This record gives sequence, structure tokens and C-alpha cells, in this order.
Amino acid sequence: MACPEYEDRILEMQEGTLPISDRRGVEEHMATCAACRGFSQRLDELDAVMTTVSRMPGLSPEFKTRLLRRIDLEAPGLSTEAIEARKRELALEFAATMAGLQRRVWRARLPLLLDVLGLIAMALIAVRILRSITGPLPSLEAIGRLMVKVTTGYMAWIWAAISLGIVLVWASRRRLIPRL
Repeated sequence: MACPEYEDRILEMQEGTLPISDRRGVEEHMATCAACRGFSQRLDELDAVMTTVSRMPGLSPEFKTRLLRRIDLEAPGLSTEAIEARKRELALEFAATMAGLQRRVWRARLPLLLDVLGLIAMALIAVRILRSITGPLPSLEAIGRLMVKVTTGYMAWIWAAISLGIVLVWASRRRLIPRL
């Protein structure tokens, strides 16, 4: 091979892209050819110079302090009263945003709550009807006990209806559902 062809291979070797199998042949050629050895040395020197020249200068340790001081000097001065007033404004804005978010969450979950309450009520009614249909004919003494149970059952239904009414009124006043 002529030296220009070896020069390309020497460049590849310097870059680390020359296959290991070809490397031995290039090294043997460089051992016998002074021009290619010189070419390789000049590449090494060029790499060293380029590495030195292209280094980015580091920031001085006091750079951050000087920068912050400069920013403080150029920033408009605010009084402590103005800063406190702005903090209060932001706190009120945050509270209003959180309240709105809470209302939206309740509004989104209230239909699910009402559906669950409705399903529970339907299940209790179904159980009551099934018990009355499938149960044996009661004796007079059993009827008396049943009257007490039925009265207690009706009281439970009335309490559930009142509770549901209270929840609906509360939710409509909080604007979680449309006004009733």
C-alpha cells in the first residue's frame, strides 16, 4: 500500500474506528515508514493542542454571588408592606382555587353517592318484600312482634328519607348539585 492509504488508516486508528484486525498491519507499516510515524505524531500533537485550546473556561467561584448582587441592584425595590400584601393576595387566590376544586370534586362524586344510596334502598326494599312473600304465616304473637319490627323498619326508612333530604338540601346549597 502507498502511504496516503495508510494515512487514512492512521486517522481511523487515532479516532478508534479502525478494526482491530487491520490495526496490526498499520502498526507494522509505521515501524518501517518514517513518514507515517511523523504523520501519526503530528496528529497526536494536533489533538493535544486542540484539547488545550477548546477547553471551556470555568466560572469563577464568586460568579453566583456577583450575579445575584447585580440582579438585586437592578430589580425594583419593593417595600415589605407591598410584599406582605402580595402574599395575602396569593393566599386568598390559592384558597379560592382550592375551594373551587373541592366543589368540583364533590360535584363529580355526588351522583355516585346518590346512586349507591338508591341501590342500597332498593336492596333493602327487595329484602323486605322477599321476606314478606317467602315467610310462613305468622301467629298472633308473631304478628305482635312483627308489628314492632315493622314499626322499627318504618322508622328506619323515615330516618333514611330525612337523612337523604338533608344531604340533598346541603348539596344544593353548596352548589354541588342544581338547586332543588
